[in-house]
Amino acid sequence: AEGRLRVALDPVAKKPKPLPEYQSALPPANWLKADFDDSAWDRQWAPVELHPGGATGRKHAARHTATVNSLICLRAKVGVTDPSKAVDMKLSLEYVGGVVVYLNGREIARGHMPAGEIKPETLAEKYPDDLYREPDGLFLQKVAKNPEGFKRRYRRLDATVPRKLLRKGTNVLILEIHRAPVNEGAVKAKRIPVGGMYVVPGIWAYAGLQSLRLTSESAAGVIANVARPKGVQVWNVAPFETISAFRYGDPGEALNPITVHAARNSVFSGRLAVSSDKAINGLKVAVSDLKPTDGTGTLPASAVQVRYAAPAVRGKSWAPPHRFDALLGAVPAGIPVIQARPPRGARTTRSTGAVASLWFTVRTPATAEAGQYEGTVTVKAEGLSPTQVPLRVTVHRWTMPAPKDFRQHHLICVSPQSLAKHYKVPLWSKRHFELMGRSLSLLAEVNSREIPINLAIDFYGRLSNLDTLVRWIKRKDGTYGHDFSVFDRYLDLVAKHCGKPLPVRLNCWGEIGRDGKNQSGPDVSLLDPASGEIKSMPQPLYGTQESYQFWKPVIEKALSKLKARGWLDVTALGHNSYCYSPKRPTIDVAKKLWPEG
Repeated sequence: AEGRLRVALDPVAKKPKPLPEYQSALPPANWLKADFDDSAWDRQWAPVELHPGGATGRKHAARHTATVNSLICLRAKVGVTDPSKAVDMKLSLEYVGGVVVYLNGREIARGHMPAGEIKPETLAEKYPDDLYREPDGLFLQKVAKNPEGFKRRYRRLDATVPRKLLRKGTNVLILEIHRAPVNEGAVKAKRIPVGGMYVVPGIWAYAGLQSLRLTSESAAGVIANVARPKGVQVWNVAPFETISAFRYGDPGEALNPITVHAARNSVFSGRLAVSSDKAINGLKVAVSDLKPTDGTGTLPASAVQVRYAAPAVRGKSWAPPHRFDALLGAVPAGIPVIQARPPRGARTTRSTGAVASLWFTVRTPATAEAGQYEGTVTVKAEGLSPTQVPLRVTVHRWTMPAPKDFRQHHLICVSPQSLAKHYKVPLWSKRHFELMGRSLSLLAEVNSREIPINLAIDFYGRLSNLDTLVRWIKRKDGTYGHDFSVFDRYLDLVAKHCGKPLPVRLNCWGEIGRDGKNQSGPDVSLLDPASGEIKSMPQPLYGTQESYQFWKPVIEKALSKLKARGWLDVTALGHNSYCYSPKRPTIDVAKKLWPEG
C-alpha cells in the first residue's frame, strides 16, 4: 500500500522475525552453460510451481510455504539435426513473476524483469496489491469461484529463438524465473479454515511456470518433442525420479552413462528406461564385469542385479495404474503398452506407452577397493539396434556397517497374509515360506526387523490376518492344547533371513469397543487335528480373569521359545488401537502373564 518492500515475517514466531530460509541452494555459476551436467536435476512437465499448502487447526504456519520460493531454474533440450535447414522459432511463455530466457548460455529475452544485471535475488515487477484477493477483501482460496481473478497472476512473453544461435545436436533453452514481491494485501486478507481439520490455506506462489511452447514453421533440421516418439527408446532416469506410463525419453537429449555412487558393504542403484509407442518384444538387458579405471580389483557382473519395476495393478496396489510398484528380479521379454488414464486434474494430452523401468542394483563387498569402476549395459529389443550404455560405479572409501548395526531402525509392515494373497499361494505352504524369506531379506537390508507374531485373527483390522501362528486344539475334557508348528517354522525363517529381530510383537488382543465387546483380534484359530480344518473361535473378554487363564499357557510357551533363541530382550506384547492407550484391565492381565515384560 505504501509502495515499500518489507521482509516477510514468520507468522507463528513468538517474537517478530524473518521467515527461515529453507530453499534449495543456488545452482552452480555455470548452470547457464549448454554443457552443464543437469542429470541430477528433477524432471518436470509444466506447470511448475510450489504448492501453497496449508496448516491445520486454524493456524497460519503455512502462510508463506510457497512465497519463499524466490527462483526457479529450468533447462529444456532442443534437438537440432541441421542448423542450416532450421528456421527462427517462436517461444511463448506463461508464467508467474518474471523470466529471463537463455539459449545455449546467451540471453535472448526477458519479461517483467528490470533492465541491467540480473542476480539470483533480483525481484520481478510487482503485482497489483489486490492480487489473490476477492472483491469483498477475502483471500482468493478457491480458483473455481473466481477463475478470472486467479488468472491475473499469469504474465506472458512471446520471443524469437534465432536460428543463428542453434547448433547441431543438443541445444539448451534455459528459463530463470524470479519471484515478484508478495503484495501486502494478500498477506493481510482474511482466510477461511476449511474441512474437519480446519486447514488454513497458504498464499499462492509468486514464481512459477504455467506453460511453454516452442514452435517452428518448418520441421526441417529440428527434432520434434511434442508427442511420444515412434519406435523403441533408451533413456536416462535419475535415482530419485518418479516416472510413469506417460513418460518417454527426450529426443533432444543424449544418452548418458548410468552413474552409481556407493559405499563399501552396501547396496546402491542406478536406473535406465526403455519405452516405445507400441509393445516392446524381445527385451534383453545384460551387464558386463566392471573394471577399475585405476586399480586392480573387479566388480563382477554378478554384483549387479538387473531389476524391473512392474506397472501397478488395479486391486493389488495402492499406486494408480500409470505408476510403477513392485521390483521384479527379472526383466520380462515382452512389455505391453500400459493402459491407464491421466491422473485426475492432470493437464496432459500425452498417450501412454510401453515403459520398462530398469534398476541396476549394485552390491559392493566390504573388501572392495575404492575407486571408479566401469562396465557396459547392453539393451536389445526387436526394432532397436543393440544399445550400449556405460555403467560407472564410484566406490568410496567409507565402509557401511552391517544393517543390524544402523542407528536408524525401520518398522515396515510385515504381512504374511497379504504376501500369500498377492502371489496366490496357499498360506503357510512351502512356496509361501520361500516368498516370505525373500521379503524378510529385503527388509533386513534396510534394518527393518520388526516381526509381528499374530496370535489373534485380524489383529490389525478386518482381513489383516485370517489365521494365527498358534492354533488352539480343544480336548475332550474341554481344555485346550496348542499347536506351535507354524510358530516354530516362522521363527526359523526369521532367524535365517533377519537374524535377531527388533522387536518381536506378540499380538494377542486389541481394545474393547463402546459396546463392551472385543475389537481388533477378537478370535483365535481352532484346529481340528483329525481333519486339519481350521475355524475361528472367540477369545474371552480382554482384561478378565478368563482372558488371563486362556492366554497363560500360550504366552508361557511362546516366551520360553523366544528365550531359547536369545530374543526375549527384544520381545513385547502388542497393542492395536486407532489412537487410544490400552485399558487398565488389559494392562493388568498383561502384567500377570509376563511380570518382567
